[in-house]
Amino acid sequence: AGQPAAVLVLDREGQPIARAAAVTDGRVRLTAPTEVTRYALLVGAPANRPDVVVALSLAADGKTVDPAQSLPQAATLTASVRLRNLGLAAATKVPVTVHLDGPDGPVLLDQVVPTLAAGQATTLTATMPVGKADGNRGIVVSLGDGFTQTGPKEASARFSAAVDRERFPIREPLTVPVPAGDAVGMPVELPFVLPEKADPANLRVLFPTDAATPAQFEPNQPNGREGVLVFVLPVGLLAGEVKAELVALPAGDSSVYPPTSRFTVAPDGSRLVFDTYSATLTQGTLSDIAVLQPDGSRFPVTKFIIESSKETGWSDESGELTDFALVQSGPVRAVFRMAKTLRGDYKLSRTFLFYGDRCELISTCLPHRGLLTRTMYATDGTAFNELGGPVVMDGKGENEDFGFKGNSPQWFAAFGPQYRSGCFALTPAVGFTYWDSGPFRGQIGLGTALDTERRVYVWGPGTDNVDFARKLWEAYAPQVQK
Repeated sequence: AGQPAAVLVLDREGQPIARAAAVTDGRVRLTAPTEVTRYALLVGAPANRPDVVVALSLAADGKTVDPAQSLPQAATLTASVRLRNLGLAAATKVPVTVHLDGPDGPVLLDQVVPTLAAGQATTLTATMPVGKADGNRGIVVSLGDGFTQTGPKEASARFSAAVDRERFPIREPLTVPVPAGDAVGMPVELPFVLPEKADPANLRVLFPTDAATPAQFEPNQPNGREGVLVFVLPVGLLAGEVKAELVALPAGDSSVYPPTSRFTVAPDGSRLVFDTYSATLTQGTLSDIAVLQPDGSRFPVTKFIIESSKETGWSDESGELTDFALVQSGPVRAVFRMAKTLRGDYKLSRTFLFYGDRCELISTCLPHRGLLTRTMYATDGTAFNELGGPVVMDGKGENEDFGFKGNSPQWFAAFGPQYRSGCFALTPAVGFTYWDSGPFRGQIGLGTALDTERRVYVWGPGTDNVDFARKLWEAYAPQVQK
């Protein structure tokens, strides 16, 4: 009695995501939720803590920013950072940092709030000339550790700014293939020789629609000028061959900020956060894939994606990790490589290519194994493949006949109100496996007859139909390596 107390709302993994009603005179009134909700009751010192949460809004010359509308170069962008202390104790010396693009981008604000009393709010502002950051860009704000119980401790917002072609003296013509279907966000890789004097960290691809997208140059040799140019397709392009331009600034010219990675990429793979999903690489295995929700929380979808066989283990990918490295990290993608020896002395190697809303796995196993990417779902949903569906994926074992029919669909999808996911074969798939029972809610895989296979996974917000996967496959089908 007489001790401070608070009730926190927990997510599916037991992490606090919000505060429930306040505790008054030792009592709290909770409204019956529409679905199962878990709470944590804190009493005493655990309750008597600050809980600073952050929100971010953008304005240009006093008008709210619409990320779909391109801002003029002459405008001034203002980022308003709203801090609220929802906790029961004051917060002192709260560090607040505002970056352009992401954690590695230019710092627009680095400030310490001396004190923020319980129940108090304050607003900080950072400004930037729009002309310093063109194309589709973002602002990210983050708090230091230890100041929030429920979060969010980070917030981001997007904006678009016109690209002034004349500001970029280095220009190279490009011919970009645009497939039919849903090609927005699809990666494009082109062999490329970087022009002399061009800054490899400050590249864009400019399209006839005036859309611009960051480009990432990956040299064949360190500091070389021959390599691969990587970018993703923007909104608004028509199918066919599109004439575009690479535009660049000379090295040392900082008149326009270079596009930096908006992703969070830990070199050891322990924390990976992209535009629509988060994941980890645990002992070289792609694990704990969650779809980011509109409120900033994460909805766990897939436990892991593994090689699966009787000889190596049906439900895990344990083995000795012999190679692991972050190979590339930039504004377009992060690339990891790994190799491990599985049970039975099978040698598995993978390259992971992570983009904003998708990831590609290039996998090789010797001696040959037929199922290199078995996807273990941790949540219920509806499943389809190219040749059939729907089936209810709920771990009850009622739809086992969906798989093992001797057919070879080239894609599958699983989705629900809080997520969508699809897997597409970029090398031919042979066979289809599906389990609806066991320790996971669903277990799905496209088989392979090749020693090396390529699969791309797309992750995004919830949906109630499979149309997204059909449209994505329409775009990917022409790329399949026969």
